[in-house]
Amino acid sequence: MASWETASGPLSEAIQVHDVGVSRDPMLPEKGLENDNGANHCFLNVVIQALWNLQSFRRRLLLAPEHPHEPFAQGFENRTEESTVDVSEVDGVYCALKSVFSGFDASEATTLPPDALRLALSKVYNTEGRFKIGEMEDATETIEALLGILHAWHVRHPNAIESIDDQCKACSSSSSECRHVSAAARVEEASNFGCHPLCLGHEVCGIEYVDLPRCTFCGATGEPSVLGSYLYSAYVTELLNCQSKPAGLTEAEIQQIASDPLSLLQDAVIQLTSRLAGSRPCSMQEALRQLCQREEGQKCGDCSSRKTMVMERWLTRRPHVFIVSLAWPSSSPGREAIWLVLQMIRPTLRLEEIFRTANAKGGQFQSASSSTDAVSGYAFHGLICYYGMHYIALFWCPTRKRWILFDDTCVREKEDWNSVANFIMTGQYVPTLVFYERLEDESPALLESFEELARQVDSLEDRTSSCVVA
Repeated sequence: MASWETASGPLSEAIQVHDVGVSRDPMLPEKGLENDNGANHCFLNVVIQALWNLQSFRRRLLLAPEHPHEPFAQGFENRTEESTVDVSEVDGVYCALKSVFSGFDASEATTLPPDALRLALSKVYNTEGRFKIGEMEDATETIEALLGILHAWHVRHPNAIESIDDQCKACSSSSSECRHVSAAARVEEASNFGCHPLCLGHEVCGIEYVDLPRCTFCGATGEPSVLGSYLYSAYVTELLNCQSKPAGLTEAEIQQIASDPLSLLQDAVIQLTSRLAGSRPCSMQEALRQLCQREEGQKCGDCSSRKTMVMERWLTRRPHVFIVSLAWPSSSPGREAIWLVLQMIRPTLRLEEIFRTANAKGGQFQSASSSTDAVSGYAFHGLICYYGMHYIALFWCPTRKRWILFDDTCVREKEDWNSVANFIMTGQYVPTLVFYERLEDESPALLESFEELARQVDSLEDRTSSCVVA
């Protein structure tokens, strides 16, 4: 099975030599992003701030080459002017995002405008009516769209080993059909093609895994399903429900949750709160593991044994950043549910404790004290939340050893994780994206910062009594 180490691109090699993004004093105040009345940029602003605060993404984008703003003319000499319009639109998103990052790194301004990136996004998705100027969008869909566009830019670039146009020569569509599609369709088309070397989106955030049905009695395996994404989705109702079932949820129970997720979420909150009696629920890592390795409740097609089929999820590529996308059954799920999710967050997460891996003996889960912990560990780094029609981001600043709240132009420090949790609970902000970044830099300063983060997250105070809705 492949791993990210065997498919890393030239950017990762360059980063081992160059420390990009250090021209700016790390102790200078963080910059905000503008959001004028009626602009509705908050969903985009939190995504920009999240990507900037992820070191592995920030360094790679700042190191990436500037584009000459020519619509890939070198690679498409025979194209008409009309056929290259969608290429320059995709190109514009890359350049606009890189421009914002350059401003974060070098500008003396305290706030920066995201307008160019917003405009570029609206042009790419103009035919689909998405990201229209002045309209609200979903932050989860926005980060997926940005990473997807970076992938499309990469595979269409003439220097990429595989380009869509090279591969389209062998497709069944006519050349005219291939050339006259919208920019959004080009981005969607690009998602069907691999990137070698990996594009920025896949190198940093791309995770791949295989779902494999297996009989626990005879060992027979079924047809594997290969899956990949930038975000790892988890339904909050399932995360809470599986905690009362050590063996994990069956397929029938998952379907029941899907049929009425809100009422089952409320039931799960009541039952779990009562059972915990003030103690913390299991970690998000443990809940995700139970959902990844579950009983299928089906009969084996080989030995005909009943209820011996399990679904195992095998990790085939590790990302630098593991992003958990939390799917809630309601935009206002209630304070108790939010509090339980905050309690599930731990300072570290290990993918070997969630997925089965090829380098584990017999596919068994590895102990947290194993020698691979330093290599495979991920540190909790921040989250994006929303309330109503507004988004905020909260990220750990390693140099200050403080949490930073990003709320458009408003940027301020939070004393510790308890104060962050109190802020989220008071405002009833709903966590929607949770970011874990791979521990790669083992400098004493960063390790000391991580120890402080771990101390804060592990010592989260019990506020269960304050989460009861009147």
